[in-house]
Amino acid sequence: MSRTKIITEARSWIGTRIHHQGMVKKTNFSQGGCDCIGFIIGVATALDIKCNGVALSDIDNKNYSKVPDGKSLQAALDKYLTQIDLKNAKAGDILLLKINKYPQHVAFIGEYNDGSFSLIHCFIQARGVVEHALDD
Repeated sequence: MSRTKIITEARSWIGTRIHHQGMVKKTNFSQGGCDCIGFIIGVATALDIKCNGVALSDIDNKNYSKVPDGKSLQAALDKYLTQIDLKNAKAGDILLLKINKYPQHVAFIGEYNDGSFSLIHCFIQARGVVEHALDD
């Protein structure tokens, strides 16, 4: 799967509203709804991306709280994805972010035409999927 296809699909979700445990992309007829992991799974499903031969939608955990525990998400990602050093991350990779000291948010790394990186994610403060510059 090309990184360009991943970023193109991820960007097509921009404007999808936030909805806890959702993974439905917006359409002309619906605002859809997803949370950060539902967005990642939705993009992977649309592109038929599998991790270790398994579709992410088949391993999705629907029993998580709106208040992250700081452990479950990283444990699930470690089980199915290969961790890389941040300095080797590229557009199309999934980034696990720490918020309040705990790894509890995921996003795609995007790239602008000028070569700078962006973050494409379902961001609660923006009330949906957005893209913005990624900096230190």
